Amino acid sequence: MKNIIYFLAIILSLSGFAQPFPAGGYQGGMHGNRLPVHTIEILEGWSGISSYINPQYPDVVGLTSGISNELVIIYNQQGAYWPAIPMNTFGDWKSHSGCIIKVLDDCSMEMKGYEESDTEVDLPEGWTLIPVLSKAPVLATDIFAGLTDLEVVKGIGQNNACYWPRFGINQLVFLKPGVSYYGRMNADGSIDYGGTGSLKTAVDFANVYPESSPWNEVKSSPFSHTIAFIDRATEHLESGDLIGVFTSSGTCAGLIELTDDEAPLAIQSFGDDPLTDHADGFISDELLGYKMYRPSSETYFKLIPEYDLSYDPGIFREHGLSVIFDLKMEAVGISEPGTEKIRIFPNPSTGIFNIEGITGASSIVISNAFGVEILSMQINADTQLDLSSQPSGIYIIRISSKVGVYFEKLVIN
Repeated sequence: MKNIIYFLAIILSLSGFAQPFPAGGYQGGMHGNRLPVHTIEILEGWSGISSYINPQYPDVVGLTSGISNELVIIYNQQGAYWPAIPMNTFGDWKSHSGCIIKVLDDCSMEMKGYEESDTEVDLPEGWTLIPVLSKAPVLATDIFAGLTDLEVVKGIGQNNACYWPRFGINQLVFLKPGVSYYGRMNADGSIDYGGTGSLKTAVDFANVYPESSPWNEVKSSPFSHTIAFIDRATEHLESGDLIGVFTSSGTCAGLIELTDDEAPLAIQSFGDDPLTDHADGFISDELLGYKMYRPSSETYFKLIPEYDLSYDPGIFREHGLSVIFDLKMEAVGISEPGTEKIRIFPNPSTGIFNIEGITGASSIVISNAFGVEILSMQINADTQLDLSSQPSGIYIIRISSKVGVYFEKLVIN
């Protein structure tokens, strides 16, 4: 279950327990004027960042002081800096450790110090954050050449690109300075940015969200599940198709525009952002649903996948991997098909929630932030829930009926 309590547990587990801010704040002083500077451009929301600079003053509080109005949280695989808690287990910035950051608005972060001379990065077995220790973009195929134990590399947050060599998928094309990526290794390995060719210019990444969508805007998060379309699955597709991945409640939580109908592709579907008070993505173990819109005929399709069962078979997992090798397509007309429209309001509230849109026999299950069920009931029509006796916090409601399963966050103030 993706919620703020669970997220906090993850962050705390990175380095043991939260440390208070140092007394007196940051004491680094002025940076030297002649040291090289790497300016990291950070987009609103979630993203992965890194730097080829070892900062002269590596304390994270000082490094992020220039973006203090925008910063929500920054963390790596050792610890986190979360000003609002307040919590700081991050310690000093380390160039060999990629980071994940959330900001409220586009901003830039300056790294002033010394260029990293040790360009080799260890990649342990499992999932790891990969920094970019290069001043210019480098080809992904150059960096990962000969790395036989690499399973997949994926962008973080709004970067929805993927490098999955087993299936010939290379949407990343290159690794960009200032960015970090998630990679999965099947055994320990390493990469080296020294001695590789670099590109003076490059696009951000090969596949981006389309400029417009027939569905809702996709909200990224630090949790994603990667889905590959290979073999016969791509035979049904054509350039320009928009493919969306949908939650049980009908939220589009992953989207891509097909630019090459002869090549395999991958889509990132995002988990629920734990730092928002509304449902905007998948929760763990939720079924992945697929729809497609074909602009050339203005037609919507329901996609029915056939999965490779050696990977996750269509259930959302944090860092999950699914492989679809064939598709069935069902045309549903020239407008988006109607679904049961469930509305829960007010939300947040003091504990009283109205539920509208129930059209038949339905079951309701509500769980608290620890995954403990606090309420289970059957309904046949619109109803009102009274949770005013429950503590303030975030809860998850699951409404099941013959037309599907609906999830939503409930916030009690």
